[in-house]
Amino acid sequence: MPPYESRPEEQILEEFKSGLKENYKTFALIAGDIGCYGFDINTNLPSLLTKLFAQDGDYKILLWDLNIRWFIKYHQAMLNVLKANSKKVERIIMPIQSGSNRILKLMNRHYKIEEAKNCLQKLQNSIPEIHLETQILVGFPGETDEDFEKSLDLIREVKFDDIAIFPYEDRPGTTAQNMPNKVPQATIDTRKKILREEFNRNKRQRTNMQPSRN
Repeated sequence: MPPYESRPEEQILEEFKSGLKENYKTFALIAGDIGCYGFDINTNLPSLLTKLFAQDGDYKILLWDLNIRWFIKYHQAMLNVLKANSKKVERIIMPIQSGSNRILKLMNRHYKIEEAKNCLQKLQNSIPEIHLETQILVGFPGETDEDFEKSLDLIREVKFDDIAIFPYEDRPGTTAQNMPNKVPQATIDTRKKILREEFNRNKRQRTNMQPSRN
């Protein structure tokens, strides 16, 4: 886990209350990884959210880049606090990156796709009004057609409201930069297009079959 430093709950709450007094309506929790909040100060994200949502007011909170690893770890506690305060949730962005366990392992992501799907589907079944977004990276070194098909399966099985699709690019200093079996750029571009089209098609089908969310 990266060496993040958590700000004290009291400090976050005071800034939140100050924003409410100034009549702000939308707030975002943003960090390198909001899910691991509190590891270094003996608390956690569900605890922080409970205290934030306890504040009166007409507002919504956006959970930005919540690593699914922590949503799995705190699954029941997160379900409880989100269900009790669903009208105060703007949206949740949970980057999954890939539907393939092999690629997730190469990315050093600490979860299995089956766990992720299970927790996300429980979230949607329990709180269907929650706006859920994800991020997918296509063309990670070594990604095969089979790996990519598993990412397609992910967006077919989990009803995301939106996705951000990123093509893999070498970045200096990263482990992936030196990995073999780089995916050709043309293949990356094709996979990105296929993934977007598949997501749009599935979303249109759901919209036609189900009532719109409020």
